[in-house]
Amino acid sequence: MLLTLIPGMGADALEALRDRYVEVCTEYAEKYFNDEEFDSAIEAYDRAIAADETCKKAYLGLHQVYLYLEEYDSADVVLEEGCLVTGDKELEEIRFKSLTELGQKFVEEENYEYAIPCLENLLEAGRGDDNTRLALSNAYAMMEEYKKSIEILELSLIHISEPRRRS
Repeated sequence: MLLTLIPGMGADALEALRDRYVEVCTEYAEKYFNDEEFDSAIEAYDRAIAADETCKKAYLGLHQVYLYLEEYDSADVVLEEGCLVTGDKELEEIRFKSLTELGQKFVEEENYEYAIPCLENLLEAGRGDDNTRLALSNAYAMMEEYKKSIEILELSLIHISEPRRRS
């Protein structure tokens, strides 16, 4: 990190300097976003994250930029990375809410190419339900990937029958 290269500066001063740097980066990123200078906003958020990997505000801001640019995969990757690095449960909830909303939006728009990754990410994280599985199966069927559609339905049947076996 750049700030560790300043000789003679105490740990508290370095941390305060880093915190101020991250604050300035996120402020500028927000300004760039509002001014529709998206490349500059992305760069500023990336700098904030590079200086402080636990900066939730930077992950959320970068996520919003990517959503606005309709770069949905990048938007999810940013939040996934933020969740892994920070362990922040609120960030995780925001990620899953975003995936759910995007998945629903894409299914309604019949944009299955984008719906499928959202729905799959929810299921892989254990956050999807039977409706998620059904929507995913339907999306695969609409993309004429019938084998995959059937596999999802079969997994759903296994998932549904498992609790009954335990009783």
